[in-house]
Amino acid sequence: MLSTDSFLMDSLEYMLYFNGKYAQQFQLAVEEYPSIPQLNEDVEEIEIEGRSGNLIVKKGTYKDRKLTFKLKMLDVNNMWVMCDGILEWLNNITDNKLIYDREDRHFKVKRVIVGDIIKEVGRYGAFDVTFVCKPFAYGSKTSCSYSSTIKSTTLKNVSSFKVDPKIEITGTGDIGININGEIVTIKGLNGTVVIDSNLMLCYSGLNNYLGNMNGDFPQLQVGNNKITLNGNISKWHIEWDNIYR
Repeated sequence: MLSTDSFLMDSLEYMLYFNGKYAQQFQLAVEEYPSIPQLNEDVEEIEIEGRSGNLIVKKGTYKDRKLTFKLKMLDVNNMWVMCDGILEWLNNITDNKLIYDREDRHFKVKRVIVGDIIKEVGRYGAFDVTFVCKPFAYGSKTSCSYSSTIKSTTLKNVSSFKVDPKIEITGTGDIGININGEIVTIKGLNGTVVIDSNLMLCYSGLNNYLGNMNGDFPQLQVGNNKITLNGNISKWHIEWDNIYR
């Protein structure tokens, strides 16, 4: 069990940051850290008659990760007041960034599953919180970005996986963007178009531009990516998050 003094002395070791606040701001200590589920690619096994063993088809997708923490309330004298603040912190999410153990990585939380705080604290002095997160870990620094008026460059993706960038291009007429030989074209542009590969959206202002787009949503491969733009383009901007296992 952690005392208040040991928690304050070892705050970095037992750090839990979520929704813009540290657990210690609610007089909470991390009594038990989660086991990190391994990130395994989704596969489909197909049995084929006359063939030994199943055919393995890799889908290129990954399941959400569930991280369960056991949190200990250090000040049970104000339990009712503290519980109200804790529940507000965990359920009213304005910043889904979750950081613990190491400051250079974070997870993005999709939803939070909270145990029965009153019952669990009264019986065990601690309660469980499960964070359902997107599959990947993200670099905790700001997103990578690049802006230019030059139509050709090489950008490096230092992630462990290929990433889905968001690209803004300002220009007129028919334009194109070529990333590692994969070409996306936009017809009839007059202003700025946004190609958001993560959300699979293409729009200009309030106008849906998917009908003007030809080609797959672009991705940045691991390592160097050669990018070339074509057409009457005055400026462009690209940004992405680094993702890791």
